[in-house]
Amino acid sequence: MSRFSVIGALFALGVGAPLQAQRPITAFVYGGGYSALNSLGTSPSVDFSTDFIVGLGVGVGLSSRFTVRGEFGYASTEATDPRTTPPNLNGDYNRYLYAVDLQARLSGGSFAPYVFAGGGAITIDPVLRDQLPGLVIEHFTRPAGRFGVGWEYRPRGSSAALFMQGTGWVFSFDGLGVRATQVDVTYTMGFAYRLRG
Repeated sequence: MSRFSVIGALFALGVGAPLQAQRPITAFVYGGGYSALNSLGTSPSVDFSTDFIVGLGVGVGLSSRFTVRGEFGYASTEATDPRTTPPNLNGDYNRYLYAVDLQARLSGGSFAPYVFAGGGAITIDPVLRDQLPGLVIEHFTRPAGRFGVGWEYRPRGSSAALFMQGTGWVFSFDGLGVRATQVDVTYTMGFAYRLRG
């Protein structure tokens, strides 16, 4: 399944159906950091750098407290493989993240903390160095669980809002000859704008 097919399916699942009900719609963009909490578990272990993530999404309000969100993000991290002879896993790892989640606001008013949980997929597209000639490296997509906390500040009567969010991703890194359960985190700041409602 292509990257764009996955995006389309997630959008239709998470956003398409609620749109028919003419519910409030919010668009948002964000940026921040991306970190892998654990190594790949190879021997010796391969570690990922902390790097950046950017993304965008759409939220559809189900009630004053609950919102379903569809989101797409891009992150890049660098892997350090201590093995000195090829093939090894040194290189840059582009990550494409697709998610649908349910957000629950914990309070009303201008300042609103919230929690969320959902799922999606992560596509990993490696650009490796020090590889053997003729070795084909392909991207792979794996399902992922997602959960987190955040807070939003929206001045009373305003359509614009600022938010900060911490997100955890859990997925199986099953490719490049490695199979390991990964726990990655993102910490982001963003801007949201209510388009309707």
